[in-house]
Amino acid sequence: TIVGVVTEVWFRNPHARFYIDVETDSGDIEKWDTRGGSPSLMTRRGWTKDRIGVGDKITLRGHRAQQADRKLLSIIWVELADGTRLE
Repeated sequence: TIVGVVTEVWFRNPHARFYIDVETDSGDIEKWDTRGGSPSLMTRRGWTKDRIGVGDKITLRGHRAQQADRKLLSIIWVELADGTRLE
C-alpha cells in the first residue's frame, strides 16, 4: 500500500498508468509507476480518464514488481481522497 500525489496520468493501451510521488519517512520523494488494466476494462469497472487527475492525493494497494530497485506497482485498488474506492 502506498499513499502519494499523482504527477501524471496515462490512460492508454496496453495499461492505464498513474505516476505517483510518495514521501518516505525521511522526507525523500520516491517516484512510483503504478499500472492498472486496459482502459476499456477499467472503464467497465467505473474508472474514467478524468476520475484521477494530476495533483490528487490517493492511496493505492497492489503487487510490487519483483525487482527491488524499481518502484513499480500493479494496482489492486485505489482509494480517492473522498473515500471512494476503485477496484
